[in-house]
Amino acid sequence: MLVDWWQESRAFLPQQPRRGFDSLVVLVSWTLWKERNARTFDNISSTPTQTLAKVKEEANAWLAAGFRGLAAFAALL
Repeated sequence: MLVDWWQESRAFLPQQPRRGFDSLVVLVSWTLWKERNARTFDNISSTPTQTLAKVKEEANAWLAAGFRGLAAFAALL
């Protein structure tokens, strides 16, 4: 499942960018979880484009807070 994919994917990365990749996986998972909760409990749903925009916003907030490990992967969003 997700953890298996995550572990297999990060194994292909050099040691240095793994922290940023891990953060991106957590960030996307957290955003999807919040979207799921909004749909389930608040009857509010976002489009995939809106959800991706939320991931980008959060990634930019992490970068602004000084987490540089995500920088290489944030450019892919």
